[in-house]
Amino acid sequence: MKQRLIIGLLFTVLLLGGCNAWDKAYEQAGSASLTVASITGPAALGFVKAMEPSIDPQVRLGDTVNYSFEADEETITIVGQGSAADIVIRQLLIQAGIDPDNDLTLTYVTSAETAMENVAANDSLVLSEPWVTDLLNENSGFSIALDIQEEWMEINEDGMPLPLTCLIVKKEIPLDRAEEWNLFVEDYQDSIEWINSNPAETAELLDNHKVGITKEQATGVISSSNLGYLDATSAKPAVEKYLSLFLEATPDAINGSLPDAAFYLEQE
Repeated sequence: MKQRLIIGLLFTVLLLGGCNAWDKAYEQAGSASLTVASITGPAALGFVKAMEPSIDPQVRLGDTVNYSFEADEETITIVGQGSAADIVIRQLLIQAGIDPDNDLTLTYVTSAETAMENVAANDSLVLSEPWVTDLLNENSGFSIALDIQEEWMEINEDGMPLPLTCLIVKKEIPLDRAEEWNLFVEDYQDSIEWINSNPAETAELLDNHKVGITKEQATGVISSSNLGYLDATSAKPAVEKYLSLFLEATPDAINGSLPDAAFYLEQE
């Protein structure tokens, strides 16, 4: 993602103003230097010819540009090697043209608590809620660099979310107690919609219900958790795409194959 960001910023700076901007930029540059910074590797390769003013076609800014290239020494700390977070972030990096094993350093901790205790030693952290909210509340030097859910939807181009939780039911309940089951599902959908629309009121309810989210965390967690409901049939493509990552990286985690059709509850 750094590669894409740096290249994008450079192109924005260099291409603004159309063709006449080159002459104007050269006049303004004079003997002063325009500094261009890039990480080493593919991102830097495109500047090689631009650093040789004598080769035709000659560069518009001559030798007035100062180029600086440095290795991508970013360290990303992830909770749990081989965890869902690890597998997903690796896929996102690869899709962005970054080799997670060579272009940066991935380090691992055993728990979010450990990551929080050593937060000052980290460049970037991959955390889930409610830890994200706690970190931002307690450390003004941190901000959200990217939303993994948004990045996932962007690279997949199908608008399907990253499924991080599911509702599992015994097979006999929808069959033997269909009316109760359908009412429960409707209540669950209503609950999600109400929570998204009423974060402050939800926070007050957490005094009565111990669900692992505190009253103080509620607003931040709700705003960033992307709570939503999809029935099994609608969710199947997203689930299979997500589980395919595990099938490739750690097949034993999903018993070596994607779940069959019986895994998904069919709506009557």
